[in-house]
Amino acid sequence: MYRGTGVSSGIGLAQARLWHNPVMFDYIPRKSAHSSNELARFEHARKDLLQKTDELRGRTALRVGEDEAAIFDAYHLILTDDEGLLAPLRDMISRQHFSAEYAVVTQFKALIRRFARLEDDYFRQRVEDLVALRDQLLTTLEGHIRTDLSHFDRPTIVVATILSPADVAGLDLSRLEGIVCESGSHSSHMSIIARTLGIPAVVGAAGIVNNIKSGELVALDGETGEIWVEPNQREIRMLHHRGDALARRRAVI
Repeated sequence: MYRGTGVSSGIGLAQARLWHNPVMFDYIPRKSAHSSNELARFEHARKDLLQKTDELRGRTALRVGEDEAAIFDAYHLILTDDEGLLAPLRDMISRQHFSAEYAVVTQFKALIRRFARLEDDYFRQRVEDLVALRDQLLTTLEGHIRTDLSHFDRPTIVVATILSPADVAGLDLSRLEGIVCESGSHSSHMSIIARTLGIPAVVGAAGIVNNIKSGELVALDGETGEIWVEPNQREIRMLHHRGDALARRRAVI
C-alpha cells in the first residue's frame, strides 16, 4: 500500500493509466547562428500555445466553472504581456543569440523564483502552474505530442507525476474514477477541479509512477490518502464499505 495526501474524498477502483512527461529538456546554454529563425520558432510556438490555452479555458468553463477556468486567463496574460516575461525572453533570442528553449527556461526560472519569494500564499502556490506553462511551451517548441487523455475505453484511474491545468482540462471525465499524483497540493488546480467534480484524488504519492504499470488494478481513498495496487478481495470489500459509509454521510448533509 502507498500513502499520499487525500485532496478529494471518495473511493476509486479501476485500471491504472500511467501518464508522465517523457521529454527531457536541454537546459545547456546554446547559441544560435540564426537568431531571426529562432525568434520565429518561439513566436510560432507562443501563438500556437495561446490558441490552445484559449480553447482549454472555454472547455474548462463549460465543464467545471468560471472560477476553475480563471487559471487560463493568467496563462493568456503571461503569453501576451510584452512588458513582462516576453521582453527579456525575446532579447535573449534576438540580441544575445541564445536558443529559444534556453531563453524560455532561463526567463521562466527567474519568474518562478520571484513568485516563490512572495509572502502571499496564493502566489507561492502558483509556482507549479508556471512550471506547467513553461513545460507546455517547451513541448510546443520541440514539436512533441503530449499523451492523449481525452478518451478512456474503460473506467480509469490516472497515475501521474503531476497534472497541469491543461492536462486536467483534457481528461475524459466520463470514465475517470480517480487521480493519483506524486506532486501537488490541496490548493493545486487539479485538486480544486477534482473536488468540484467529486473525483477521488490523492497527491504526494512519492515514487508511485515508477512502481505501477498501466492496466494494473488500483484503488484509492481520497479522504485518507491510501492507495492500493492490485488490491485483494478483502481490501476491495473494505473499500466498498467505506464508499457506502461516505455515501450515507453525504446523503445526511
